[in-house]
Amino acid sequence: MQGYTEIGGTVLGRLINLLLQQFGYRLSKIDRGAPNHLQDLLSELDLGLKPLVLDVGANTGQTIDAVRSVYPDARVHSFEPDPDLSLLLDDKYTHEVGIDIHPIALSNSIGKARFYRNVRSDLNSLFQLRASSVGRFGRAKDVINVQTLTGDDFLETAGIDDIGLLKVDVQGAELQVFEGFSSAIDQGRFAWIVVEVSFDGPYVEAQSFNQLQALLSNRYQMYTAFGLTYNKSYALNQCDLVYKRIKDTNAHSA
Repeated sequence: MQGYTEIGGTVLGRLINLLLQQFGYRLSKIDRGAPNHLQDLLSELDLGLKPLVLDVGANTGQTIDAVRSVYPDARVHSFEPDPDLSLLLDDKYTHEVGIDIHPIALSNSIGKARFYRNVRSDLNSLFQLRASSVGRFGRAKDVINVQTLTGDDFLETAGIDDIGLLKVDVQGAELQVFEGFSSAIDQGRFAWIVVEVSFDGPYVEAQSFNQLQALLSNRYQMYTAFGLTYNKSYALNQCDLVYKRIKDTNAHSA
């Protein structure tokens, strides 16, 4: 999600801007493209030659592209409940071996759920936007029903055991995804986890960071964070947290 501005610039730059503003000018940084923090992170992780990656909240394939740029032979299971986006992904990766698109939402139960589609597809969510967030975070396009499945059920059905990376970006429903992976988390079946967390999110319902941390802390330790964004008071709004599996000789293949 890109609802807030990432802090940048220097003290010198701000001082120069103050001076230039006296003459009606403003100094601006040339945008050379948004940094791909996930791709940079993947370059530093040793996931093996053919890692298995779960991409929960695929959107238009950003994570798939980042993973394949670093690990060309990675096996990727991507989950995207928006039917328009899942069709786009099917078409985009139809000739790519080892990429599977699943048109479902991973959550903490099996069944159906309301899915709020936004005019900005990266803000689609199982949760509704707060009234105060409309405009700044797009607006509702429509509401559809989508199929839901728990991650543990998916892993059992697919016969998947150890996973190199679990990436979760589902706009406020991260806790529900992890609750659905509770067995896999307890067994430490993910080597690494990357999850987008909002501390002051735009949705009516959203996960509590403390709940999320409590669910992961027995088997995972926080490793780093990237993509930090702040509000005007410099309070942290959102970031991507990276968790590393805690090695335990008594646990599942850790």
